[in-house]
Amino acid sequence: MMTNKKSGWPGKVKVAMAIAGAVICGAVIIQCNSKLDEQGIISKTKSTEGFTQGINVPVLPESAYRFKGDSTDALRFYIAKDKLTINGVNRELKEIASVIESGGVPSLSGHIELIVDKDQKMKFVRDVQMELRKVDRRKIHYVGQTNQGGKAESIILLPPTPENAARNGIATQPNISDIENDGKTDILKIDVGQNDGIVNQRKVYDFVTKHMKAKSTDYVVSTKFDDDDTYEEYLLNVFYVKEGFHQLYQERSQQMFGKDYFTIDQKEFKAVREGVPMAISIAEAPEGGE
Repeated sequence: MMTNKKSGWPGKVKVAMAIAGAVICGAVIIQCNSKLDEQGIISKTKSTEGFTQGINVPVLPESAYRFKGDSTDALRFYIAKDKLTINGVNRELKEIASVIESGGVPSLSGHIELIVDKDQKMKFVRDVQMELRKVDRRKIHYVGQTNQGGKAESIILLPPTPENAARNGIATQPNISDIENDGKTDILKIDVGQNDGIVNQRKVYDFVTKHMKAKSTDYVVSTKFDDDDTYEEYLLNVFYVKEGFHQLYQERSQQMFGKDYFTIDQKEFKAVREGVPMAISIAEAPEGGE
């Protein structure tokens, strides 16, 4: 059991513009606490003609999120059966850097849309993301669809590589295994491969509620995926992990301001999230399994 503390490692992580940071291969994606985190997590369009380009993307539940950003400068990566197409042209992994550099997409203001087949294994997705990290194109929109066929996007910010972090003066996040070994942080472990879906939302809600009552921020929700897990398992389970936090924030917003969480301003947002960081790690199993 954690001791009561008002500041812990997750509560101290502050990365401008970060939805999440990740260290690929057995490490961590950490959710942060800026109002910018919540801009454009899930979007829905009235017309879906052509947005999947024939890719059978995962179906996500309806969400109160609405994407308000600009997608006109996005590069669209289509992935199915370990094959990659970028803006309609077949590409190899080794070509990603040259395509990015010629396209001129900024790492933060522009973004990458990943439109991935629901049955695609995560190893290839991980490899694509590693190439994007190498060229510092880290703002990623995972694209799914709603039950009505509308477009849904879940946004993260991948971490810089150690080389790019050093070059740009960006702090890197600790490895989740180091956090566990330290023994100071309570960790809720969720395995994407078990595909518990909405059950994970309740697990997260109860776990974080316990720490709220103890006024502790020494917690992390660790969500692990393996190379053989499907993209559908990955995206759906990560969605429900986030929803556990959103459920708590919605309750706090109503209690504190009598407002819907997704309509509050920056000051109110900070108050709602104070002491309740969205600390999520997405940890890959090391090569050869655990």
